[in-house]
Amino acid sequence: MKISKSLRSGFVLLGMLSFALAPFRADAAPRVSNLFTPLVGQVELSNGDVVNFSGQVHVVTRVTFSEAFLPAVQMYVNLDRVEGVSPTSGNTYLLVGASNTEWVGINPGPPEIPQQVFSFNLVEIQVNPGPPDLPPSPVIPVYLRDFSFIQEAGSEGTLTGVIASFESR
Repeated sequence: MKISKSLRSGFVLLGMLSFALAPFRADAAPRVSNLFTPLVGQVELSNGDVVNFSGQVHVVTRVTFSEAFLPAVQMYVNLDRVEGVSPTSGNTYLLVGASNTEWVGINPGPPEIPQQVFSFNLVEIQVNPGPPDLPPSPVIPVYLRDFSFIQEAGSEGTLTGVIASFESR
């Protein structure tokens, strides 16, 4: 059976319209976001040193939605050049590490992630004067809060902002 050219065009147009008008499907591809956010703050170590740290936190999120439009977020967090120098001792410190977590929402719509706490390792990279020794407080918590996600249809689940700090505020 031969289909006329105008009828074929109508099928193609109908197919394109149904795709354009289709609602967001739960089985759609996950939304992956990649974001760098500054991390600046003062940390008092257990040996009494007060260190001003600065650098960045790299946050990668992977968001999927269930059929009921409940969000599920996988987070990968990595520090990027977070270092500081103690003005009293002259010691240079570096925070290192990566962590991941998963969060599942209880309400439909964009993710509303509560504050998350990640622990990273403190490494002493330069000691003045004397030989290097173990860092005074080997684990430092970093708080991530105020996660912002796009809410518009078709882009929901894209991470646009997050605040990183050494203190819970």
